[in-house]
Amino acid sequence: MMLRIVLLVAMLVASPARAEWLMAESAHFRLHANTSEKSIRERVALLEDFRSLLITLTTAGAARAPEPRLDVYLLGNIADARPFSRLPPSVAGFYVASPGGVVAYAENGSLGIATLLHEYAHHFMLASGAAAYPAWYVEGFAEYFMTARFQPEKVEFGGINDVRARWLGHGNWLPMERVLARRIPAGQGETTAMFYAQSWALTHYLFRAEGENAKLRAYLKAVNLGADPVEAFKTHVEPDLGKFQGRLRNYLSGRKFTYSTFKRPAVTPATVTVTPLPASARDLLLPLADLEVAPPNAPIKDRATAIINAAAARHPGDPLADRALALLALRFGDREEAATRLETLLKNAPDDPLLLLWRAEATPKNTPEGRAAALRLLVRSSRANPDDWRTLRAYALAKGARTTRLTDNDMDVLLAAWRLAPQVDVLALDLAVAMAHADRLPEAANVLAPLANAPHGGRFAALAERLVEAAEAGEKRGFFAALARPAPATVAP
Repeated sequence: MMLRIVLLVAMLVASPARAEWLMAESAHFRLHANTSEKSIRERVALLEDFRSLLITLTTAGAARAPEPRLDVYLLGNIADARPFSRLPPSVAGFYVASPGGVVAYAENGSLGIATLLHEYAHHFMLASGAAAYPAWYVEGFAEYFMTARFQPEKVEFGGINDVRARWLGHGNWLPMERVLARRIPAGQGETTAMFYAQSWALTHYLFRAEGENAKLRAYLKAVNLGADPVEAFKTHVEPDLGKFQGRLRNYLSGRKFTYSTFKRPAVTPATVTVTPLPASARDLLLPLADLEVAPPNAPIKDRATAIINAAAARHPGDPLADRALALLALRFGDREEAATRLETLLKNAPDDPLLLLWRAEATPKNTPEGRAAALRLLVRSSRANPDDWRTLRAYALAKGARTTRLTDNDMDVLLAAWRLAPQVDVLALDLAVAMAHADRLPEAANVLAPLANAPHGGRFAALAERLVEAAEAGEKRGFFAALARPAPATVAP
């Protein structure tokens, strides 16, 4: 027995220490991971490389607006990203653009990283703001670029997407009319898999086959101007869709299928700052992140309360625990408790922009004095972090963006918020409503067009379609009548 105990102790001593949570910040990313410093630096460098590739190869990079860092969480188990709910078992990563923040999650493995690149390609495309693309191109663009490979001496892109190629080789192809439709075809399993596979193949062909890229540009321009995606394809690419599908099959099986490789230019490596997070991050980092981006009406109150209270009890007096408790109170209606907790936190961090934003949210605005106090807090928050679109949005809402005509200066604040985060549906809706109040209906229609064309559809897309229709017709009264119908579940109160 003594020998077994000694051996057990020796094994415990020899075991490597569990990695703690680290945060790595580069110019465009803020990455959180429970991994080694070497690994987290490599992951951030990959993301910066991928962003640079997209800028190099697309017109979207010609004049990009300033962009906030994208928060990314790399996890050993993707289920940990949703401590208050469950994810489908097949998920390797996902992306959230909500009033609380824009965040990407992925498992820290090959499939998870590929999914992360796919989701970042969406994020990059959505940053163009007012461009409306058909569903197949949105997904095909991401599928095409996620195959990029970065080596010390060269970069490759446009290679075979192995998963999609297998489906194309053995699955039942969807009719082109279904692939080209505005939305992703209804269905599950093979239907969805074939849509993604054919979207990748279609994008690859139109990007790379001789003479096709100009047709693609003309087609996308027509769709962005409101043309039906199927009819526009017939007009600008190929009138006979059956014939085109046969040509696409031949392209995939023939020798004209290509990929690109080029020598890496001599560039300065991305500057990355790595910061160890406190021990409390093991228990509180992911619950706090999930609480920040959860929809306001998500049915998570009981579970979130139990998890965060239990985790905070294990770390009494810890700033991260106190932040989580303050946000918990703020999200679920106890604004007085939230205000008290936030005042305590602000004594030690008076210029923390997020704490100032939350303190403004906790301030009642139903009196002139309360509204003025909230606005002062938001001004302080914006001075501490001028690029936080959440603060700019909160300021514009406090000035009445949804209910009255904004001054030109306040409209500029809301417009600046949208330019920083055009990926956020609710922010685009806020701006469109403010523009409608200001009799700028054509601009409101342009802002809402990407929402109306959202590949996955949903209640928000249906609302945006109604609003765009009214705005394009110049019907201000009809616009607000459509807005008054039951709101989508994702719209913040």
